[in-house]
Amino acid sequence: MKKFTKLCVAACALLAGTAAFADDHVWKFVTTGDATTYAIRNDGTLWAWGWNEKGQTGNSISERSAVPTLTDASRAWKKVVGGKAYGFFLAEDGSLWAAGTQEQGVQGVGDGMDHKVLTRIGTDNDWADMTCSRF
Repeated sequence: MKKFTKLCVAACALLAGTAAFADDHVWKFVTTGDATTYAIRNDGTLWAWGWNEKGQTGNSISERSAVPTLTDASRAWKKVVGGKAYGFFLAEDGSLWAAGTQEQGVQGVGDGMDHKVLTRIGTDNDWADMTCSRF
């Protein structure tokens, strides 16, 4: 019985710790790409984690992360879509951004380079939506 009680106490402590973490991160939008997860917190900040070999999280590194990592807090974000080693990011101001592989010109930036940081696509501020498809 002592063993069972200790197990229950440990489980409750684990759940309490998880609940505290969950309260710290209230997500208003979550999506996935190819082994990468993107999320926007209720404060508008952009977060990402998972496979990041081509820099598709946009946070300037190219290492995998098992925990949410801040990508950008300089503007409010509306939506994210992820493809195979790239992502598109739509800001609340209507600007469109990309990160990750530039293979076959998928980003539309026009410089032929992979981007490990968020890179703006054009100068328009009237983007309403975006999507990804496999080619």
